[in-house]
Amino acid sequence: PESAWWERGLTQDHLAHRIRLGGLDAEDIVALSGAVGGPALTPEAGRRLRDHTDGHPLHATALLTELPADALADTSRILPAPRSFAALVLVRVAKLTRPAQDLVVATAVLGRRSPLSDVVALAAPADPLAALDEAVRAGLLDEVLTGAAHHVAFPHELVRAAVYADLPPGRRHALHRAAAGLLGGDAAMDHRVAAAVGPDPVLAAELTALGRAEVGARRWRHAADRLTAAADLSGTPEERGARLVLAVGAMLAGGEL
Repeated sequence: PESAWWERGLTQDHLAHRIRLGGLDAEDIVALSGAVGGPALTPEAGRRLRDHTDGHPLHATALLTELPADALADTSRILPAPRSFAALVLVRVAKLTRPAQDLVVATAVLGRRSPLSDVVALAAPADPLAALDEAVRAGLLDEVLTGAAHHVAFPHELVRAAVYADLPPGRRHALHRAAAGLLGGDAAMDHRVAAAVGPDPVLAAELTALGRAEVGARRWRHAADRLTAAADLSGTPEERGARLVLAVGAMLAGGEL
């Protein structure tokens, strides 16, 4: 009988061959969007959604149906987690003590993976190891140990997205300002942009210079992101328009038709 061979297969390992499935690739994500009635994604938008969800069809479909087309197309935005997934993550966060919550939030602001020293400096918990131990036991953070470094990371980008999206604007901006003061280079610039409120001509000029340098290096996506941010922070309509034209030129050069 059918039930007999099925039960035998479950109890005798040599009769079963386990296949581990990988996620969808970027082209599959673009096709999936069309299949579920989502927007026509550019190749870069497809790659971003694939990286964000690890190609998981359920998570990708949820975001394709929950988010507006402009949020999916704008590759400079931080994508959220699907609502049902985010609810599960936030329940876990709510059960943590305040120091552990602060550590998880600081990690979310800094990125998916960051040096433990940077996370502790930003969160400033009274007992960093106790807070880290609690967050790791809750499945919200992982320790990443190497011979020369000690990092903390989220087990999945969607966990980070759920925590980050739940932050009130005031606290999020304050943490980005603090992070900009802790870090240097491109990372500090990214946090300055995230912390900006209203026109900032000085920051817009710096971003324009960086965007032009990226154009010269033919790094089109990075150039477009810098120049779009510069346009958003411009002090006059003329500056905004000029920078937006440069950003669109970089998008076109990179194939973002």
